[in-house]
Amino acid sequence: MKNTICALLMVALITFFMYIYVESNFYGGMAEFCLSEAVQPEKIKEALEQGQVYDYLIIYDLYNKENSKVYTGNINMLLAGRIKEKTDIELSEREVLMGDRFAAKNYAYNPIGKKHEFNNKEYSITAIINDSDDIYYNDVNISENQNIKRQRVYAVLKDKDGVVIEENTLLSILKSKNIAPDSHIYYDNLSKLLIKLIILCFISLFIYVIYKLISKLKKLLSSIFSGYEDSKYNIDIREYVNKRENYSVIRGMVLYSAALIISITCSIVLLIKYLNLRMPYRFNPVSPKSIYDMIKSFFDLILYYLYNGITEMSLIVFKVAFMLFIALILSLAIIIIKKLPRPSSSAVSVKKT
Repeated sequence: MKNTICALLMVALITFFMYIYVESNFYGGMAEFCLSEAVQPEKIKEALEQGQVYDYLIIYDLYNKENSKVYTGNINMLLAGRIKEKTDIELSEREVLMGDRFAAKNYAYNPIGKKHEFNNKEYSITAIINDSDDIYYNDVNISENQNIKRQRVYAVLKDKDGVVIEENTLLSILKSKNIAPDSHIYYDNLSKLLIKLIILCFISLFIYVIYKLISKLKKLLSSIFSGYEDSKYNIDIREYVNKRENYSVIRGMVLYSAALIISITCSIVLLIKYLNLRMPYRFNPVSPKSIYDMIKSFFDLILYYLYNGITEMSLIVFKVAFMLFIALILSLAIIIIKKLPRPSSSAVSVKKT
């Protein structure tokens, strides 16, 4: 029992830390769409406005020696909390945001405020980005003369009043405009999935506790009723209950019953919470096919990013997947190690002699 509880609690704890990590590292309500081909920003803006999305970011990843990126929209969606140094970022076409590793390779001193030349134009360096080799231009005209490696669209799925926009609704609008995402991630779904995993761990824990409590109650009931059957002709039920040894058994039954009611109530509350966390796809934790489909879609997503290049935000998914895999391996290791037969004391003494 202790091994199972420890394994479930460990998985739940690691999943909780992953949930905190995800919540603190992305713009709330944001979705990432990787497009199959380059689309003009005006066409994307039109589709997003039709879907009532007002907070968005469009990025073109370019093929060149700088690993340049051209953006239009709210760059804070991607770089929130990652700016190391900055002057006033005016979001003008003549400024550039530079990764710290790129700056270290190309500038001897702090390049903030200096000029950076690219494509026969000068751009003012207004910000340094932590832990990055990239360089971001706000001049969309650059993409017209460069080979585009990939285009990404980030959108906060909320309208101006804060009402949530359905992910599938926006996907339908994009497809109706012939904007076909090869892959997409809605980070609220990742948070919901982690919460669902935590809830499943605790539901499993409570089911295990309920099973053990019912077994304990059965034993206590069996012992007290068998004792009464043996002495019911010599003593009435009140005197039997008032016996010290029987009183302690009945007190234990009351405590176990209270714990059983609390466990059942907690399980029901958690189950309701689990069912209310709606996902864009149906997942049945007791259906092997549903589990297989979810794992397959998750691995297909990871394979897409491995083949086409990991984005800043998809890196979070990789970290979460890795930590959950480690949690699963550790929990299985705990259960297996505890179940391995231990050497007997006689065998140990023989070895010593």
